[in-house]
Amino acid sequence: MDDAGKFKIFFCEKYCYMSLNFQLYSNTSIYALYNGTEFPFGTQPWKIFNEPCYEEEPVKLIDLNINACNRSEFNCIDGTCVHIDQRCDGRVDCPDKTDEIDCKILSVDKSYLPTVPPPPLQSGRGQRSSVSIGINILSILDIVEVENIFTLQFDLTISWFDGRLTMTDLHWDTNLNSLSAKYLEKIWLPQVC
Repeated sequence: MDDAGKFKIFFCEKYCYMSLNFQLYSNTSIYALYNGTEFPFGTQPWKIFNEPCYEEEPVKLIDLNINACNRSEFNCIDGTCVHIDQRCDGRVDCPDKTDEIDCKILSVDKSYLPTVPPPPLQSGRGQRSSVSIGINILSILDIVEVENIFTLQFDLTISWFDGRLTMTDLHWDTNLNSLSAKYLEKIWLPQVC
């Protein structure tokens, strides 16, 4: 903290990228200044002075995040830490509600073509993607022996691997990992006839 009661962090000249790795006791002409009245935990606006990456602007305003969260915790924007399993679980856990913002299970690249099947796991001429189908009979609802007809209640499971997709914000409770119709329209799905 400087004489005016403002927090200063000095960082090294050799770092010129947005992660802004900073070190104490480095070049004091390059520094970040936080003008808030509270401790600067969480994501706060900081003024960056004399950073070589911003030569056209002697002072640059950016958001920096300072927190004490460990790898198994989600960092709320206000600096609070909640367990990572509470991120995107449908319940607000952060005081600022940021654990439920920007929740998406699936990341689809702009180059993804939903009409093209995923490439096979093993490359080679004539190889195709593998699709597995499973049927779990839940109950037999009706049997008409004379007509050789029966009615079943069943679960149909179809699984395949598509390395072009990235799944995010997944949970141990698999019910929270279902894809909505919005996502299903964007990806390749096997046709079951």
